[in-house]
Amino acid sequence: MKNYLMALSVLAFLIVGHPLNPFSTYSYVETKAGCLDEEAINYCLDCSTEGGECLYDNEPSYRCEEPLVRWKKRWNPRSEWNDEFFVFTIERCWAEWEITLYDFLGKEVWLSYDPNEKWSGMTAKNDYVEAGTYLLSIKAETRGGTKKLDILTEVEIYYDDDK
Repeated sequence: MKNYLMALSVLAFLIVGHPLNPFSTYSYVETKAGCLDEEAINYCLDCSTEGGECLYDNEPSYRCEEPLVRWKKRWNPRSEWNDEFFVFTIERCWAEWEITLYDFLGKEVWLSYDPNEKWSGMTAKNDYVEAGTYLLSIKAETRGGTKKLDILTEVEIYYDDDK
């Protein structure tokens, strides 16, 4: 009987102290900083403290008036230093963003609507794409409408063993 009461009290203690217990006094609130102004275009719904810069459609940041967009003209997917292809820019500046990479036959190889997305150089079958010249298309517009992009350029994909 004594062992039964001991086991019951341990079980009760574990249930009361469990974080999912609504009567528990533990607090597992994660603090996240961001823009807390609901009128801002980068309003952070799940943030609990103010942090960073709030952006508005009618008042773009000075960095967003003419944001830079850069990418590598030659890229090696198997490189130990830079194994993902990406376009460098300030992500929050863009209201619209579309980047597409086409192979030499005009077939779409990669499509992204996120300025932060990176591509590993892999096909849908988890094989590396062939070495060669690819077409990169970037279509974008800033949040304040200060800049529109419609770029079509070549990117060379190579492998070290192609020399």
